[in-house]
Amino acid sequence: KSAETGKVNFIETHFPVDQLSLGVAHALTKTPAILVVPFNAWREIDWETLGESKNVKIAVRDRKEFFYREGSEIELAKLMPSLSAIEARLIAKIVIWRNEWGSNPSKMYLVNDEIYQWEQKFAPADIKKSLLPENSKADLIIATASSCLEIENLEKYSIVMLDPLGVEEAAIRSSSRTLSLNYFNALVASRRDFVHLHIRPKDVKLADEIFKLLNDISSRLTNVAKELVAWYIKNPPSNIFDRNTEITGVNFTDELRNHLNGIVTDLSQYLSAITEAKLPDSKQQIEHTTLLIAHLQALMSLDPSYRYFLNAIENRFFLDILPAHPDFALLEKILKESKSCTVLGAGLSVQNRFNYWNTSFGEINGKVLKDETPMELLLVKDLPEGEEYMDALGKLSSELINNNPYSLVLAGSVYDTEELFDWLYQPLIDAEIAVLSSNTTKSLERLPELVGANRHLGIIAYYWWLERARLYLSEFDLLLLGKIPFDPNSRPQAKVMQEGNSNFDTYTIPRTVMKLKEVLHTTSLMKFKTLVLADSRLVKKEYGERIIGSLEGFVIIPQTTKELIS
Repeated sequence: KSAETGKVNFIETHFPVDQLSLGVAHALTKTPAILVVPFNAWREIDWETLGESKNVKIAVRDRKEFFYREGSEIELAKLMPSLSAIEARLIAKIVIWRNEWGSNPSKMYLVNDEIYQWEQKFAPADIKKSLLPENSKADLIIATASSCLEIENLEKYSIVMLDPLGVEEAAIRSSSRTLSLNYFNALVASRRDFVHLHIRPKDVKLADEIFKLLNDISSRLTNVAKELVAWYIKNPPSNIFDRNTEITGVNFTDELRNHLNGIVTDLSQYLSAITEAKLPDSKQQIEHTTLLIAHLQALMSLDPSYRYFLNAIENRFFLDILPAHPDFALLEKILKESKSCTVLGAGLSVQNRFNYWNTSFGEINGKVLKDETPMELLLVKDLPEGEEYMDALGKLSSELINNNPYSLVLAGSVYDTEELFDWLYQPLIDAEIAVLSSNTTKSLERLPELVGANRHLGIIAYYWWLERARLYLSEFDLLLLGKIPFDPNSRPQAKVMQEGNSNFDTYTIPRTVMKLKEVLHTTSLMKFKTLVLADSRLVKKEYGERIIGSLEGFVIIPQTTKELIS
């Protein structure tokens, strides 16, 4: 607490304690408080039981769009002439969720194609303020990165945050939109359902007129989808590392603009029709349609306050519409209105500096708290680059797994994990060494059983798997980390946040360093005898010194592969 010297404090901690436990403990000293946690922790922890053990009242705060309207699934099943597969799946989920999980918001998990349906059919149009956790007598509210931006009545709460990168991304998403083929299909289908449910029973003639509009919109959307895919083929990314091409006034086509104009005209007529009908259930339709029209108009006119990034794969496309200058007003609001904000984590600074956070969080007070017993991290300094790297990593991994009864190897991505597993599988089987991957283990609860069944075992996984898996892993001898997964410089968000500066030092390096430090902190809580980082770029590249200089709590020892194996 002595490190909290202002209203907004970033405190990087390198103590031998789990970050979530540290965050909960600190939040309980500041009740009433709001604790912002990563989504997996929000969903997987039994917060009610934790509250009972601490004798405090804990509430879970969901995003408003995921709030549940009582009885909505029964209403839909009764009124619709037939149900789509998604609707039937959602109704089944709701029944199980209510009966088995007591309608606990953190226990309802929706995949992308279900979210839009939920918003339209199962979420309330208005939420009584008295039902919001922040207006209750909860001692501690557990929020996700997205839901914390919606919280009201902040003046009585202190905020403790464990996921600042997630909150920053959520703030950008709040003023962004992604259009896709699935989204196009859903926006027409959900509006047809709305007309079936609320207009046709009252006014068949009006319903028929609106259906004609929706049919025209559907046809035009099909043409827009084709135009976008064709445009992407003609204008592929100029950089081999990019997946997106930015749409600008120079390369925009008249055909695309004409199709969009027709859709906006039809949607405007649809909006007028449902507004004039004065239906009690039309609020969400009006709000969603108004926002959709605004985004399509912005795309049609290539509004300079937005940037447009397109990625297409075969007949599918993803068009990201982002603000040209990210607006962090929502984040500024919670920082100004709350009693205080304390951000805790093992990865918040780069070389003891917190400059990265000034863009989104404004002026902050930053401090690094160290544990004076650093760990050794062996850095392999002679691995090749490019296509030869995976083969070299495979040979090194094979040798080290042979020399250690229990080894965990983490690659930089799910794809690299699969490639490395394929490389290692036969040599390890031939050596009578069991080998598992994050794919083959499936449920994490099975890990203790799988580990216990083998005297010599290698597990191949990816960096971000470790945080969730560590509680199920017994003592391992070796952790081998492959290439650091750099935060992609080609992401639309990265291009916007860099404000035209293509140097990845301004965005990618800080975020990569902070995420790496979180992973290394997790490893420090486990009882590995040997820690190895197989990323020779940190020795060979100019940015390596900056990354190495940021790894608080570790002593970096460069070694050759020969020295390491011997």
